[in-house]
Amino acid sequence: MNAAVQAETPNTIAETVGAYAASFRYEDIPAHVLEQARYIMLDGIGIAFASTNFDFAQRAFSALSGQEDGASGSVIGIAGKLPMRDAVMMNGMLMHGLDFDDTFFAGGIHPTSSCLSSALGVAENLNASGTDLLTAYVLGMETVTRLAGVAQGALNQGGLHPSSMLGGFAGTIIAGWLMDLTAEQLTMAQGITIGTAAGTLESLVDGSWTKRIQPGWAATGGITAARLARQGFIGSRAAYEGKFGLYPAHMGARVSECDFSIATRGLGSTWNIPLVALKPFPACHATQAVIQAAITISQETGVQAEDIESVLAIIPPHYVKLVCEPIERKRRPDSMYGAQFSIPYTAACSLINGRFGLLQIADAALRDTRTLELAQKVSYQVDTNFTVEQFKTSRPAELVVKTKDGRTLSHKVVKLMGSPDRPMTHDEISAKFMDNTGTVMSKARAQALHDLILNIETCPSARDFANLLRG
Repeated sequence: MNAAVQAETPNTIAETVGAYAASFRYEDIPAHVLEQARYIMLDGIGIAFASTNFDFAQRAFSALSGQEDGASGSVIGIAGKLPMRDAVMMNGMLMHGLDFDDTFFAGGIHPTSSCLSSALGVAENLNASGTDLLTAYVLGMETVTRLAGVAQGALNQGGLHPSSMLGGFAGTIIAGWLMDLTAEQLTMAQGITIGTAAGTLESLVDGSWTKRIQPGWAATGGITAARLARQGFIGSRAAYEGKFGLYPAHMGARVSECDFSIATRGLGSTWNIPLVALKPFPACHATQAVIQAAITISQETGVQAEDIESVLAIIPPHYVKLVCEPIERKRRPDSMYGAQFSIPYTAACSLINGRFGLLQIADAALRDTRTLELAQKVSYQVDTNFTVEQFKTSRPAELVVKTKDGRTLSHKVVKLMGSPDRPMTHDEISAKFMDNTGTVMSKARAQALHDLILNIETCPSARDFANLLRG
């Protein structure tokens, strides 16, 4: 194609994102965005430490270890090292494995599990600075949240996992920026990544462990794509909107619901990181408002499980597939994931305990007779008055408890704690980090890591920073 014709051709999304990423600079990021990014990183790293207590983490590390050649990648909370891309996958799994990580509501994606694992792994490998690690993370977050937003929430409604489908593109952009790829190479890298984009939500049906690895696995594909593009490997230009691009290929007839302008709208002028929601409770974001309401009712009324006649969760229609059906299975979950994606279980557990933390998803809690009996009394009702706009900035719900003596106890959550409508304060995020890290280390070490992460720009070596996060 000659230059004159090419100049008249509108840029594809990948070309626009590639050009933006190639010119991205730390100095262009507003101070409030940098500050929030540090705290979201703090949250993700704290969750990763807590995950090392769980069986899935130990089994995954055992599976990946033993390959000593080139094992230079640090794993959060674990003493050994892995090859860089295996370390990225492992760290992504640790951040996402407890379903305690951040969510960008408008795209239904958990962005940090892919973005931070990529930035940490590649920055350590290249021994970039702490400032470059943070910059790459912000760039990844700003681009991947927009890419996820294109689908308007329809990916997960169709059983696809947005964090896995899009996580590879985060890895591509982050790795490409740290490797100083050109705009053309970054375009090619996104076009290569489309060949690795995959991931479904079948784990929510059967309680299997697969969903945990998907964001980190996606990130490794993105890093590989960036390396291929650096060597001149050719990728598709219309990775997202082409005839068989990401969205047309995976969404079929629902592709008409996509708003492709979201992918690039506001790049460099408006910022998504302040809109990223953090979780106060280790469960699916579609259960968080029900948990919050149940805890409020429990603490304010002191109601006991034996006094409850029925519990009704009033929810938006988007929750049904994720956390309500099949109802009998949701009332008696047979796995940790099953419990975390169950409104009957999380409502009953929160009403009984007046809290919902990591202890409430442990094996013993899943077998608790009082909780399971109360979960049998929990039903749901869809309320279409919860608007789509509310769903993009919060995850609302109402809980109505009827007692055997005729009382009605209810609480409606419209501004969910941790959502853009009611963000967690920095003190609350720090407290969550200290709670999560306190399960595996002394308070003194946790405080030192807390301060290190929040001052990451002062670290001249990402390699030294990553080493300090090991077990």
